[in-house]
Amino acid sequence: THSLLAERGHVNYNFYVNYSYATMTNNISSIYIHLKKILSARFGSLNTAANITKWGTFTLEMSEKHAMIDE
Repeated sequence: THSLLAERGHVNYNFYVNYSYATMTNNISSIYIHLKKILSARFGSLNTAANITKWGTFTLEMSEKHAMIDE
């Protein structure tokens, strides 16, 4: 289960399964592109400043607040 929490103009997206994949392939940028596509499809245009930490937390800056979504 992935949880998506957006507040204060940021999205924090925990993606432990995808992060494991990124670690195996050493290709974090492909995961960034993948998640950006998912988030853009859901929320529309986003500011694309991003950070992926070693804990597997993906952060995108957003122009507005959104509620938590579980999928």
